[in-house]
Amino acid sequence: DLTKNQFAPRVSLQWFPNVDTQIYTSYARGFQSPTYNAVNFFSEPDPVKQVVVDAYELGVKSKALDGALTFDGAVFYTEQQDVTVATVSLTSGGVVRFDNAAGSKIKGAEVTFVLTPLPDANPGLAVTGGASYLDTEYTNFSNGRGFDEDTGLSFGETSLLPARDFTGNEMPRTPKFTYTFGVNQNVPVDSGWFEVAVDAYYNSGFYFSAQNSELFSNPYYHVFNARASYSHEPWGLQLTLFVQNFTDEEYYSSMFLDDFGSGITLNQPRSYGARLKWAF
Repeated sequence: DLTKNQFAPRVSLQWFPNVDTQIYTSYARGFQSPTYNAVNFFSEPDPVKQVVVDAYELGVKSKALDGALTFDGAVFYTEQQDVTVATVSLTSGGVVRFDNAAGSKIKGAEVTFVLTPLPDANPGLAVTGGASYLDTEYTNFSNGRGFDEDTGLSFGETSLLPARDFTGNEMPRTPKFTYTFGVNQNVPVDSGWFEVAVDAYYNSGFYFSAQNSELFSNPYYHVFNARASYSHEPWGLQLTLFVQNFTDEEYYSSMFLDDFGSGITLNQPRSYGARLKWAF
């Protein structure tokens, strides 16, 4: 048995300088219980360490322009001890093996807003958006596992080649920059309302593994969506027509790495559809 005791507090402070603004800060500790690499065909089961996370955040929630603008923003810093990293290779029996990177950190900021630019002349018009920035790094990861880019052979402890130092590498699936932006127009009509909306999403790209190989990465991409809805309130019916990814952007929704290469799944291509909702 693995037994661990962990004190995991959370402390937050809030300050309201006026009725439309809240400033807050918080600290929290989280943890993930330890476990074993139990399914391991070439070595005895070995323990996977407990993960400990310390998260700090400072943010603001506010309203302005007589309530026409809602704005939220935050900066945050997260430290992780013994963060879990997963790999799959023949030397582990072709099953998932978990290792611990001794340390990592995440620094970032995010903002979101909702704006009704014409609250009197056109109250049904809304503009929404948000953006985030992430700076991630393995601060101590000397026992990195992965696959050699030239030979495809696995490296790491108990593998064919020695482990490599991933200290300084970015954490997987952490894009530097993302944003969303949308415009929504709602128009009252007889017995209901009509609505049209468009939105955009941008992702600056990221790595799929701690190895940070360009062979196992996602390039930057944009996704654009649109929809139109009509609601007939006396019947409780709402019909929505939509198109997702209408520019037919291609990117990787997932990538699975093993000794035979990378198993890649592309994103959903341009798609059209309709939804019917009945409330009764």
